[in-house]
Amino acid sequence: SFWQMKARARRFGDSGAGDLLRRLQRLTGDRGVRFHLMGHSFGCIVVSAAVNGAAEAARLERPAQSLFLAQGALSLWSYCSDIPVAPGRPGYFHALIAERKVAGPMVTTLSRHDTAVRRLYPLGAGAAGQVDFAPGGFPKFGGVGVFGIQGPGIDLEDRPMLPPDQDYGFRGGRVYN
Repeated sequence: SFWQMKARARRFGDSGAGDLLRRLQRLTGDRGVRFHLMGHSFGCIVVSAAVNGAAEAARLERPAQSLFLAQGALSLWSYCSDIPVAPGRPGYFHALIAERKVAGPMVTTLSRHDTAVRRLYPLGAGAAGQVDFAPGGFPKFGGVGVFGIQGPGIDLEDRPMLPPDQDYGFRGGRVYN
């Protein structure tokens, strides 16, 4: 089910994927090896959890170089410092932003044509009463794959796709939707 897959993605990111990433960082030491992570749909939860580390002992040796989230099936408020209609409550992955656990850019893809994230994700999240709510122009239960990463405490920029011969000029520490 929706809830089982979402919980499994977080657990696997916190444990197996995070452990693998930490071990690879230790094995490569200071040789200049950089880790670029990519997730799709619930895989965005996996890579975010792997980088974020659920506990102090689960911290990475060094920040990931970049994080690419393709059509993320997680709340658009997952990375913000203060969920607007739940004051005082940060998004689950806010520490990833606040503690600069990604040295380079975080990039998301989004599309209003993504039926699963546009229609099914809000139904599942809403039915579960998950508290990643929305203010203003965003829906109450919106997904990253439709709206990008949103909310306060994030250096973010919404951009259109560019032709393949143009450079985006991405900067570290910034989120690009």
